[in-house]
Amino acid sequence: IGLPDTFNIKDYNKTMEFFSYKCALTGTDKDVELDHVIPLSIKKVGTVYGNMLPLTRELNKSKSNKNIFKWFEENSSEFSLNVKNFKKAIEFLATSNNMTPAEYKEFVFKCFDSQSP
Repeated sequence: IGLPDTFNIKDYNKTMEFFSYKCALTGTDKDVELDHVIPLSIKKVGTVYGNMLPLTRELNKSKSNKNIFKWFEENSSEFSLNVKNFKKAIEFLATSNNMTPAEYKEFVFKCFDSQSP
């Protein structure tokens, strides 16, 4: 696809350590895998530090290629997710991208808005 693919072991460890090697949203250490927050299918960001988030397999599958903000709003009750963990995850992603959480949210929506229907 031609997207950056620079996520390395150092980035992996930095990301996973931040979340104590657990799912960023549930805090469990079972079936944790990395999610591309801005999906590769959006063709905007790639596999880079600041776009990878540890989620359970179930959450990753549910989120799929959706906007994380819309997905959280629509699915937080179903998966019993709390806003505190979500905000911490967004703050991590924003900081990793040298943005405020508000700027990061705007960036994510712009990435999805620029997609062709």
